[in-house]
Amino acid sequence: MTTFRLGGLLRVRKFEEDRAAVELAARTIERQEAEERVAAAQRALSDQDLDGSAGAQEWRLATLCRVAATSSLGDARTARAQREKEHAEAKGQWSEARMRATSLGKLAEEHMRRERHEEARREQASLDEIAIRSATLREEGEPA
Repeated sequence: MTTFRLGGLLRVRKFEEDRAAVELAARTIERQEAEERVAAAQRALSDQDLDGSAGAQEWRLATLCRVAATSSLGDARTARAQREKEHAEAKGQWSEARMRATSLGKLAEEHMRRERHEEARREQASLDEIAIRSATLREEGEPA
């Protein structure tokens, strides 16, 4: 049985695919965390309510808090957009790595199929030869 000549490359491609999958998982977590920060910032902004009995000082303070919360929400949305972009890039890299590994994997499977077929053919040829010798010996009257 011959070895698959591209076996080393296949192992490298599988490693690249695994590494890209780990990277994609990390980017997915970061994207989810960014989404959670946006949601928290939105909740913080919506919690900035004052009733009608608040004084001028309290209104100024509430206005500053809303400005800060709005700024935090904007920052969180910007970070979320960046994480989504990074996630999309990681997903693309994983997809490419998977495609390269899968292509080589199919070649390896085809190689193994051919090797099994060739081994079965050789075995059948040996069995045929044994049967022919056995039949020839019987015809000649010798014990098989």
